[in-house]
Amino acid sequence: MSFIQIHEAKTLFESGFLSGFYMVKAVGEDGWHLRLKGFKSKDFDICTFRIRNHRRKFSTLDSVLKAAEEVGFEVNALELVTFSK
Repeated sequence: MSFIQIHEAKTLFESGFLSGFYMVKAVGEDGWHLRLKGFKSKDFDICTFRIRNHRRKFSTLDSVLKAAEEVGFEVNALELVTFSK
């Protein structure tokens, strides 16, 4: 897993390297993380501005969506997916 900031994600999106995103519930705490899906099985987590290898935590789903739109994704609908244990 690689960590990138929003401005780096914009560059990857504009170059056609990103194919989608996940909104992932933060484990053991309130909030959400934004994981970007890259081609060739390469995923990226958005990191904080101060700590490069630390996932940025968004407090609401709306703030995660805004970050995804800031990267360049156009969000028209969402699908809820549950993962089996």
